[in-house]
Amino acid sequence: MKNKNIVQSLTKGWKFKVENSDEWLDATVPGSVHLDLFDNNIIPDPFIGTNEIDLQWISDSDWFYKLIFMVDADLLEREKIKLKFYGLDTYAEVFLNKKQILSSDNMFRPWEVDVKSQLIENTNELIIKFLSPISTAMPLMEEKNYILPADNDKVKMTSPYTRKAPYHYGWDWGPSFATSGVWQPVELYGYDSFFIEDVYLQQIAIDKKSAKICVIVSVEAVTSGKVDLIINEPNSGTKILKTIDLVPGHNEIKKNIEIVNPKLWWPVGYGQQDMYNFTVILKTDSFEDVFNRRVGLRDFKINQNSDKDGSNFTFVVNGKPVFSKGANWIPADSFTTRLARENYLNILQSAVDANMNTVRVWGGGIYESDDFYNLCDEMGLIVWQDFMFACTLYPGDDNFLKSVKEEAEYQVRRLRNHPSLGLWCGNNEIAWAWYNWGWKDRFPE
Repeated sequence: MKNKNIVQSLTKGWKFKVENSDEWLDATVPGSVHLDLFDNNIIPDPFIGTNEIDLQWISDSDWFYKLIFMVDADLLEREKIKLKFYGLDTYAEVFLNKKQILSSDNMFRPWEVDVKSQLIENTNELIIKFLSPISTAMPLMEEKNYILPADNDKVKMTSPYTRKAPYHYGWDWGPSFATSGVWQPVELYGYDSFFIEDVYLQQIAIDKKSAKICVIVSVEAVTSGKVDLIINEPNSGTKILKTIDLVPGHNEIKKNIEIVNPKLWWPVGYGQQDMYNFTVILKTDSFEDVFNRRVGLRDFKINQNSDKDGSNFTFVVNGKPVFSKGANWIPADSFTTRLARENYLNILQSAVDANMNTVRVWGGGIYESDDFYNLCDEMGLIVWQDFMFACTLYPGDDNFLKSVKEEAEYQVRRLRNHPSLGLWCGNNEIAWAWYNWGWKDRFPE
């Protein structure tokens, strides 16, 4: 048994080409086909002149991405090895050593497959075929006996049928670049005994005297056995040791803790943004896995009580009503993979400098990057978070709903530890459009 889990990044050395071409060009991962074409001097700047119109052929084409890689020797010896794509945009067929292992249809969720039996000691080949988001969605639209409204869509009204950033298809504020690509990191990870999948610090009751928290640790185990659970948080002096029994497969471990006289997280202008850094360790005599999680402790409620003037809609943080001042956040670039932490910092700092304390992540964009939410935590900006649905109706078939369910569950798990996350909102303007944009007449129930 080895003494640690191993992760191997697969983001370097990619090549790409258009279908029916023999020329492989250098590609950047995470990235997009538009940026790769631009970086290779194949296309001009998409934002100049009429280039938006001239470049629509990119969205109508199929694209191939290829990586030749060696597997670390220690990783190859692991009992379990999984290949994880944190984001594929969007319709993709994935082949490992000539065998198809995955098909994707949603850019807003990760994709993972066990590849232990597919990997070889020498050179491995990973190929991804990205299908045109336009032509792939056309049959989905044509098989319906109705057309869904997508008035912002500049490319054949296919956007409602595809779980892809709505703004990629064009909007009243931006161009249409329905791009494709490996837009999030890719990695191999291997383990023999167990690994910690996630840590959720569920805040049960928070006030200035006490913070009661349930630490929920999600663990994947290969075999059964006893392990020691250690929870450390140096700022509060928290140190917990507990022996638990793991079973093969998924395990969920819960441990209640209390922090006395906690330093609370506040929105900017109302107090400090104090944070706690938890380390969760699972260990045996010969093996351990470690997971770090940062959190801010706060009580967050929404007051919707009625009074003589109507209904309230007020954020109440740590018992104090907050006068919300803010703006919508749309993606800061048509091609978000080229945004760095500094780009987010500059824009969010401008919001703070303008005396804002709230940003609303608009439902026609993307679930934002980790940098975005971490900065909002640090700056004290409350996040109103839309799910990615905007200005149209959507299919209701089982496959579409299953995809959305997996997307929503993943994003809620991903973001739930951020103290800045104030609320989840279902969509952007869909109910408003039904009642006020004439949809009730155009699309009778």
